[in-house]
Amino acid sequence: MGSPKQIAIIGGGIGGLATAFFLGAEKDIEVTLFEREPRHNAHSSGRSAEILRTAIDDPVTEELALTTAAALSDPSSMGLQAGAELLDRRGLFVVTSTEQNAPWAERHLRAGAARESSLEELKEAAPHFTPQGRRVLHLASGGQIRGDRLLASLARGAIRRGVHVHRSTGDAVPRILGGRVTGVEVAGRLVPCDALVVAAGAWSGPMSEALGAPLPLRTTRRHMWVTAPVSRTTRKAPIVWDDASGFYVRPEVHSDGSVAWAFSATDLDERLAAANAEERRAAYVIDEGARAAAVTAAGERLVAAPLAGLSGWRGFRDLSPDDRPMIGQDPRIEGLHWCAGLGGHGMTTSLAVGRVSADAVMQRPGRLVDACGVGRFLGVEAQAL
Repeated sequence: MGSPKQIAIIGGGIGGLATAFFLGAEKDIEVTLFEREPRHNAHSSGRSAEILRTAIDDPVTEELALTTAAALSDPSSMGLQAGAELLDRRGLFVVTSTEQNAPWAERHLRAGAARESSLEELKEAAPHFTPQGRRVLHLASGGQIRGDRLLASLARGAIRRGVHVHRSTGDAVPRILGGRVTGVEVAGRLVPCDALVVAAGAWSGPMSEALGAPLPLRTTRRHMWVTAPVSRTTRKAPIVWDDASGFYVRPEVHSDGSVAWAFSATDLDERLAAANAEERRAAYVIDEGARAAAVTAAGERLVAAPLAGLSGWRGFRDLSPDDRPMIGQDPRIEGLHWCAGLGGHGMTTSLAVGRVSADAVMQRPGRLVDACGVGRFLGVEAQAL
């Protein structure tokens, strides 16, 4: 198959928008993006922790994160015209147990992306936090990604580059004939395309099964919680991520200037089996059992945090077996591409993922295109994971 002329994208979250943005810079193609919701942050992309953490064990995902981190500091380097800063670079402390084998740590230390710190320095910078781990590393480049700003900037940039962005479309259904993609059915009409990128987040797995080309994706439901306001002097506090206890916390600055703690206890994440849209929407509802578990976890890690009336939200993560995105052509169906398996790294790897996804669609060979390829999982049964 030659280079595609008409490209469709299903999913207008961070993966789909980033892919659309970079494809929009290509010549002699027409790109159309379909987002079922009226806004781009309705699901996982709007329920992110928004933490820029490049400390990732998989070296490929780490490289995607480091590339994105550099671009977020200088959006114009990737062609974005950001009207506001996309990254609040407040620094990140990562705490591990001394027994943990963290491959990222040695790579980051060699590259100068992290430095060895101490429990004393952590206590001085983040007196609100009680760590479980004993080894502390500081990543000066860590910070909070302004997710809504990033999504808006990508959407504006894609439209400016000529991408047709359709929101509130309802379900967009891929159509396959004779082992190849022929188009996308939306609201009863068929939109023809030569190539289709499925960037449907937590719905990518169920969609892959419906197409007869299952991917080994699993979905977990992650909780984020926000305390009552704390002292405004904490607004510049660093982010702390304790791998030993599966707990991270960052300041949450509200529009009125008040500050709270936003945190997650990742060891409380739940695997989500629900496949259809209605079940997954219902799964956003917070139950009191989850809230009680969060209060317990925060009581062990946060010092004197106001936990009464804890608010929060749930979001989905689609995870791959090796913690690396699944990007590119599906060898089983001609013209079908995936931008899936971003896991908890969607915002952190977003700009690099978009570029790799666009390169894969345009059939440009590359080391990252090969490393993220879907073919590495052929023969792996999703149910067995």
